[in-house]
Amino acid sequence: MRRLLPRLGLGLLGFLVLLSALGWLLLESALFSPQRRAFVEDRLSIAIGQPLVVTKDVRVLLAPTSHFYLAGVEIPSQNITGINLARLDLMEFDLDLIAMARGQPGLDNLVVKGAQINLLTQADGTTSWTPSAADLADKARQLDTSGTPVNSRDGKGILSFLSGRTALFTSVGLKVDDANSGFSFDFDLDTLSLAQLDGGRRVGLSSKGLINGHTFGISGNYPQGAPFTTAATFGDLTMSFDGQPMPAAAGGGFRATFDLKTGDIGDLLEVLKLQRVLEGDGKLSADVESQAGHVKVANLAASIDFSEGQMLTATGSIADLARGQGLDLVIAGRLHPEKRPPPPAGLVRDIRLAGFEAHIVGQGQDFEVRNLEFQTNAFDNGLERLGPARIEKIYRTPDGRLAMDGISLKAGPVDAPILDASGYIHDVLQLDDLAFHGKLAGAATLLLPDLTPVQAGLMGRVEAVFKIDDTAGDLSLSELKAQTSGTDLWDMTLSARLGDVTDLEGIDVDMDLSVADTARLLSALDLKVIDAGALDLTASVKGNGTAFTSTLGLANGNSHLKAMLDTSIARHVPVVRGSLHSDLVRIDTFQDTLAAVVELVTLIKKDRKPKVQPLVLPKDDNAVQPLVLPKDDANVQPLVLPDRDAPNLLDPETLLTEADVDIAVDIRKITGQRGVSSVSSTLKARKGQASLGPLEVSYGGGYFNLDLASDLVNAPKYLSVSGSTRGWDLQHLLSVAGVKLDADGTLGGPLNLRGNISSLDTFLNTMRGSATISMAEGHIATSLLELAGLGVVPWLFSPELRHSATRIVCVRAPLRIDAGRVSSDRLVAETTRVQVVARGSIDWLRNTISVRAEPRPVGKPLDRSAWPIDVTGKLTDPQVNLQAGGARSRRADGADKMPADRKPCVPDIYQLQ
Repeated sequence: MRRLLPRLGLGLLGFLVLLSALGWLLLESALFSPQRRAFVEDRLSIAIGQPLVVTKDVRVLLAPTSHFYLAGVEIPSQNITGINLARLDLMEFDLDLIAMARGQPGLDNLVVKGAQINLLTQADGTTSWTPSAADLADKARQLDTSGTPVNSRDGKGILSFLSGRTALFTSVGLKVDDANSGFSFDFDLDTLSLAQLDGGRRVGLSSKGLINGHTFGISGNYPQGAPFTTAATFGDLTMSFDGQPMPAAAGGGFRATFDLKTGDIGDLLEVLKLQRVLEGDGKLSADVESQAGHVKVANLAASIDFSEGQMLTATGSIADLARGQGLDLVIAGRLHPEKRPPPPAGLVRDIRLAGFEAHIVGQGQDFEVRNLEFQTNAFDNGLERLGPARIEKIYRTPDGRLAMDGISLKAGPVDAPILDASGYIHDVLQLDDLAFHGKLAGAATLLLPDLTPVQAGLMGRVEAVFKIDDTAGDLSLSELKAQTSGTDLWDMTLSARLGDVTDLEGIDVDMDLSVADTARLLSALDLKVIDAGALDLTASVKGNGTAFTSTLGLANGNSHLKAMLDTSIARHVPVVRGSLHSDLVRIDTFQDTLAAVVELVTLIKKDRKPKVQPLVLPKDDNAVQPLVLPKDDANVQPLVLPDRDAPNLLDPETLLTEADVDIAVDIRKITGQRGVSSVSSTLKARKGQASLGPLEVSYGGGYFNLDLASDLVNAPKYLSVSGSTRGWDLQHLLSVAGVKLDADGTLGGPLNLRGNISSLDTFLNTMRGSATISMAEGHIATSLLELAGLGVVPWLFSPELRHSATRIVCVRAPLRIDAGRVSSDRLVAETTRVQVVARGSIDWLRNTISVRAEPRPVGKPLDRSAWPIDVTGKLTDPQVNLQAGGARSRRADGADKMPADRKPCVPDIYQLQ
């Protein structure tokens, strides 16, 4: 027995030694390394929810809470062959074996040294990680009944595995690369710490390192059931995310406030690996609420102040950020420094966008623009609604540009959109490298938005296709073709190309508008009906940014006008040279044509509210809210665009004030109205001083040679007329005046007048100046002038009485014209024997006349006038008084002798010596 006990003790000791040796072999020996790796791989794979591989060795310090050392740990991607989701040089953790035996998680105090984590997304959407069960369930909910079912896992993921554990990572590399978005983030972290503090009642997060070469840091404090804080920095960018949990009775989740200050936008672009094309400061704040996988964003307020003075703002909310549902934003932009708007545009090429504001609402990828308003330095405009729109893909290009593909835009009814366009923008930040194509199709209100529904039905439809791109380096309209359909009232075709939209380079436009019956068209449009027959308008513009050739035509029957203009730009001033000519104009019909054109122009120029545009859909008062930017938010200032009087570039008067114009006018033959037979002149304008002349017009056998001038800058409503007229037939003028006497003679003379040209009546009533009517060598079939000047006895023996006619030597009437009043004190009519001198005035505004005519023998101004004539009273009912034997005249200086070289048609009394 004594021998047995020592032997048993030795045996037990040997067994313990053997057991210890076996334990050592199992825990430390390379011989059992595969078994240790398999054990750990199996347990950790279950814990994290996906395979884990130990490539080197596993060591264990066995105890109730054992400490494990793993060298060379890899977590292969289950979706991408040959890629590791994570690779760890060294991994340590504590494992509570007793807790694990009870079915409780016993792994804690995780330490990782030298890690490389790869979060990769391939072009087909395949990811290097396996989505969590929540993600898969969310995708399954989004599939329709015909969709392929999604196999969800039970699973835990790595994030689920890390939650509730203390973890410390050192020398961590994290690569986030999305082949679809093109964005890539390389994190090089010195440390990443996730600590369970206060007995597990609080979690602390901290990390520091680099992201894409820029400093990065994050810290967070997350107590259970209490307010939490998060702060992060990316270079100069600072971010805070502070909030508090919501009780389970309220649905769980949390509420938080998000604040972001970008610092210099250029630095942020570099962090995002985008080209540094913008500089400035940005701010963003929002209230965030997260419950049951839904993230609600409210009180969103963002602004960017660019270094060159521009400003962008955004305010609004997003009902579900994760799913992109319930987007409701107001975006506004001031595209110039504050209080320094671009100068008013004098030319089309000078038009600049000054600001805009838009209300954007959307669900998922589809969104709609409501109440779009934009302001330029030439005009303001807007659209009530534009959409739905969609952007299929937003991504970063390999050379660092922000791009959008699959952009589609519709406007109008869903089943018959007015606008249907699609395209791409491959440089969003600079609005460069883009292309769009589409079509416009709708009622004639596309061009004439003020038509009533009945008028729109009669006017038919307008259809167009277009292409816009900048493949040649400039934004160009490479194709535009439009035509009318569904109406016999009018027919229009339009073809246009524009090599550079901003500078009007490579412009090529042809338009033809024809109307079969102007009376029917004007009646359909509820305009004044003018029967001008068939009408054809043509226009052609070709050229580049500094030189254009334009051809305009207006035809009606055999009558036509054609204008050919060459326009160039010299020192920002348009220089226009050209001609307006016609071989034949029937003025009796062409005046109806011009009147019909004027009526159509009044339709186009009707006043309308700024927001009423061709692409207007029925307004939904419940859906469209007033666009009001907050005034009490320090981060977002209300956008106030400056008021200014923008020039109307289509106004001919404005064009004449800005341009250097020289246009020849030549209408070779005018028929259809008695008198006017031709017009020849030149229209000139420079620095606001316009002139037309010499204006050569034949009328009624008479002839005008006039120069018209106007100061369009200082006195645009006033016209000066100077020149002369001649060739007016005395017989015709007497007939027009209702005097039935045979006569012959030709009248003419100089004139110099100025008046307000608001209307013809206004001009006649405001004109001031002078005119002289002269006539030489004629006759009139009466001898009464001799009777009045010579007396009865000389008259009875006069040859004029025998021939019943009087030879007129001359007539000269210098007139003063002053706002409705014509006066003269030296009106002279002279025969071979009698000189009639008249003086007085006619005032047609006051309807008065006061004229006295005194006939005397030629060369005897001091003789008594035999029959002076007084015409007084109302101009419309004058009183004519003949006086027998008027008073003698005399000169105040006593002169009483006629000179030997007496001049005809100069009052004799002024010639006395």
